[in-house]
Amino acid sequence: MSLNIFYTIREAFKGLRRHKFSSVMTLISITISLTILGGYLVLTYNLKRGVDLFKQRLGVEVFIDNSLHSEEIRQLQTQIRGLEAVESAVFVSKQQAMEEFKAEFDQDVAEIIGGNPLPASIRIELAKSYRTAEAVEILETDILSFPGVTDVAYHGEVFTIVNKYSRIGLIVFITLLLIILFASVLLITNTLRLTILSQKRLISIMKLVGATKGFIRRPYLIQGLFHGLAAGIIACGIILLFMKLVNTFYGDVLVIPVWLLLVPVFAGFFLGLIGSYIGVKKFLST
Repeated sequence: MSLNIFYTIREAFKGLRRHKFSSVMTLISITISLTILGGYLVLTYNLKRGVDLFKQRLGVEVFIDNSLHSEEIRQLQTQIRGLEAVESAVFVSKQQAMEEFKAEFDQDVAEIIGGNPLPASIRIELAKSYRTAEAVEILETDILSFPGVTDVAYHGEVFTIVNKYSRIGLIVFITLLLIILFASVLLITNTLRLTILSQKRLISIMKLVGATKGFIRRPYLIQGLFHGLAAGIIACGIILLFMKLVNTFYGDVLVIPVWLLLVPVFAGFFLGLIGSYIGVKKFLST
């Protein structure tokens, strides 16, 4: 058994050396496909991350009665924090609201009208699964029922628009991903079939001397795996280089988790295996 494995691996790499040009062209084709696939996933991941960060900043502000005492404010804050849709709730005093207004608009309202008209409030950060217009409307109804609450402010229209385009973006993402995957499989399969076609005579000779289909197929499967893995690693390097260039010029706007970086490697592994299997199947069935 070990001799068969050793022979299979040796024949696979002999085939790669024997047909250098077709091997290089196969490697380039798979690398291009995996780079496009990986790059698309990275850009989509970062777009989704940007949308999530934007939603996170679209908080809810609860305005409270200025007559409430410190203990009543703490109790109200505790009630709000206890709601399932609330990630955090931070109290903002009238003075803090005034300072923030002055920093943002460079104007002192107190000097203009002779007092501080800004109300105290509790700023809410929504839990991730509740950052939708529908969830915020339910939250608004719940909070308005609490004593001491005068008003609830949030950007309902913005929530609706963001969620609408997020759903459209998801549909576009899935559609384009399927197209890219189909195109990648087609390109890789055809490229590997051309490589195997150049070895048609060798396959025919092996069949004539009584070699089994499995014995003939194995070296080509290993060649496909090698092409796929090598192309996946190269594609990862290209994607990382692209990210570094973008982040150098635009300030760390792109990030990539480790699992996403490994997608081109695993995709290359499976696509190389499938492509070589389909490519050699035609010659074994005739």
